[in-house]
Amino acid sequence: MSRTPVPRYLEKHQSGNWRVSTCMLPNRGVVAVYEQGPPDAPPLFLYHGSPGGTRGSWDSLARGLADDFHLIAIDYPGHGMGKRPASGFRADPFSFDTVVEDAVAVLDAKGIEKATLMGYSLGGIPALLTARKHPERVSGLVLCSTALRYPRLRSTPLLERIAGRRTHNSHGEQNCSTRIPARVLGRLDEFLRTSVRAAAQAELASEAFDARPWIGEITVPSAVVISGNDSVVGEAAQEELAAALPNALTLHIPGRRGHLAIPFSSPSTKRAVRDLCLRVSSGLSPSLNRAGGGLH
Repeated sequence: MSRTPVPRYLEKHQSGNWRVSTCMLPNRGVVAVYEQGPPDAPPLFLYHGSPGGTRGSWDSLARGLADDFHLIAIDYPGHGMGKRPASGFRADPFSFDTVVEDAVAVLDAKGIEKATLMGYSLGGIPALLTARKHPERVSGLVLCSTALRYPRLRSTPLLERIAGRRTHNSHGEQNCSTRIPARVLGRLDEFLRTSVRAAAQAELASEAFDARPWIGEITVPSAVVISGNDSVVGEAAQEELAAALPNALTLHIPGRRGHLAIPFSSPSTKRAVRDLCLRVSSGLSPSLNRAGGGLH
């Protein structure tokens, strides 16, 4: 992995417990790579939700995973510390395929042949796409608060206007700090660095995603974490995913946190998800617990 000077948009970034390094991916540009845990532990690659980035989705749960896994993550283009266009140039349209290929390139740079993939919310999309496009690189899947497909959003006309808008800050884009109240969003640093345009394009890209025709092709050990009272990705959609994945384990998280059950995970959720990840990464037969379980 080639180390490069830190780009301006990464300066003074608050990385919390993460080790953050930059690397040049051949023909793909500079990315910031987040890591926690022992480098010789089983690799667990994390795909975050949107808007925001790695910290907003995974800071909390990582505290329950870092003792047992080598956690690796990147932010999507235009999100958090994700890739930016050169000043004065407009970014390419957001694509989950780009996210997938960036992630595989990071695994190459780290010398990791296979990893368990974990996706939260919209992060389930690149996790599933990686398992489909690069099955030889995937040892298991853990999908949290996500679905096989996403319905058309009621706010789509607004998103389309934002996604196509030319804006002009120092990165050539408007960022989320001017659109979304910071007190609502939590991990402020990365949300302030996320462009509205990239976040809107990610939401629109999710509407075109539908794994139903090919989900049966995925045969690696898998698990689905279902967040109860989820008003973003309903429980029915999460159950549909669990039923479609061959022999998937399931874990139900009850309570009032709904879609935020992973970003603001309780101690019991951390323990249960850790145990689930250990089981998936070890390759134990998922059929031992097809019906899954829950937290009480």
